[in-house]
Amino acid sequence: MLRFPVGTMIRFCHNHGLIQVSDRPQWHTVRGGSREYVRRLVRGLDDARLATPVRQVRRLPPGHGGAGVMVVTDAGEERFDEAVLACHSDQSLALLADAAPDERALLGAIRYQPNRAVLHTDAGVMPRSRRAWAAWNYERAADASAEQARVCLHYWINRLQPLPWSTPVVVSLNPVRPIDPARVIAEFDYAHPVFDLGAIDAQRRLPGIQGRSHVWFCGAWTRYGFHEDGLASALAVVDAMRARWAARDAELVEAA
Repeated sequence: MLRFPVGTMIRFCHNHGLIQVSDRPQWHTVRGGSREYVRRLVRGLDDARLATPVRQVRRLPPGHGGAGVMVVTDAGEERFDEAVLACHSDQSLALLADAAPDERALLGAIRYQPNRAVLHTDAGVMPRSRRAWAAWNYERAADASAEQARVCLHYWINRLQPLPWSTPVVVSLNPVRPIDPARVIAEFDYAHPVFDLGAIDAQRRLPGIQGRSHVWFCGAWTRYGFHEDGLASALAVVDAMRARWAARDAELVEAA
């Protein structure tokens, strides 16, 4: 945490209304959770191919049936005019068959930290006083030897979502002490971007590689790591693509 850029932290806190004591913004959650808006986004797509992992994205040179990109899956190869890689930066780099040196440097500059999330009903991990329970509860490791490796956040899901029962439901991110196995519902493994100076510099340089040879990049890693950041970065790519197409159409009109 001490290596986190202070300017980025202050901007983040200001953006989320975490600096002021009074007049703080009202936070909201999506009814049904994130899977609900994912369902609605997929529902609006004409050709959504689930469980179809992309193995490679390869740029096509002009004259090879028209410029564009070739997307490789287990089902074969398919050509597209443009490709938007909406995934982690390291995943994008692994997919690109012909990444340029500056693309490799930028996409490879962002490190990812593995995190384990445990969904459970063990209220013993929460603060002793029920009045101190919050939506997010921070816990430090009691063992000094483990402190450098682990801090923990306990998300009180009942406070964040309208659950139909009163039993405390908690998501513990990187638990620093044992959770009652009988109360564990599920466990999940994630990889979250580490926003150090290298990552912030990569974010700053991202516009320089956007749209090169028909390949674009978006994802929560381009901002602060939240779902809203992923959406904002996707909308920015859409705007950039529209601007490029409009300029291309204008050139064609002038040429005609």
